[in-house]
Amino acid sequence: MSEERMVILKMLQEGKITAEEALTLLDAVGEPPITSAIMAPPEAVPAVAPVAPVAPQPALPPTPPRLNAEQLIELSNHGVESSYVRDMQKAGFAKLSIDELIELSSHGIEPSYVRAMQALGVKPLRVDDIIELGNHGVEPGFVREIFEAGLSNLSHDELIELCNHGIEPGYVRELRTLGIKALSVDNIIELGNHGVEVDYVRQMREHGLTDLSIDDLCELANHGIEPSYVRAMREAGLTNLTVDELCELGNHGVPAEYVQQMRALG
Repeated sequence: MSEERMVILKMLQEGKITAEEALTLLDAVGEPPITSAIMAPPEAVPAVAPVAPVAPQPALPPTPPRLNAEQLIELSNHGVESSYVRDMQKAGFAKLSIDELIELSSHGIEPSYVRAMQALGVKPLRVDDIIELGNHGVEPGFVREIFEAGLSNLSHDELIELCNHGIEPGYVRELRTLGIKALSVDNIIELGNHGVEVDYVRQMREHGLTDLSIDDLCELANHGIEPSYVRAMREAGLTNLTVDELCELGNHGVPAEYVQQMRALG
């Protein structure tokens, strides 16, 4: 009896794996299946046991390389069940190494999570990528809504950046309805980090600042220039102020009333 077969039988006897999982592991290491003998202690199994006929099994996905006793023990110690390996194979990870299986399992990456990300078309999607997405809390629902908001074909790094900066899909969708030019992931994050709300952009446009760039919007927001201040300055007669001029006036606390009074002097 091979060492691998002995290890599998011992794990079964100790209750670490089920009979079904034992059959899967035996198949993975190239050992013939067994029937009632699988429930017996390893030492009770005859050295040469007749192979009982078994019902045909459904075709399984490609199996990883043959597992030796040390690898089986490592997988068992990390709680990696055969069903987990099988489901990962069905999810598209058919040639995972022992270390990769343990990494995925240790980080709580479920096969259903991998399938969902695959279905959404997230690229690239290597083992390290899927672990990083999971560690940063990027959920399939978030990805789907971001894509629906108009940001398609994003990399896993871009999705992580959006999630880390708290960018909501609704914020992306509303920004896009304003028709802001060059609305990349970096620009969306920059606007969000500077607290530029959609209503802020809309009101600035209503008060005459219709062609503001991403940098302009961020600069105005950073200097605390409110739409009401822009409106007051325009009503005071300063209708052609640049972004820098508005910021300078605001920084020095020049009120619109003062401007109006000074202009009245001629």
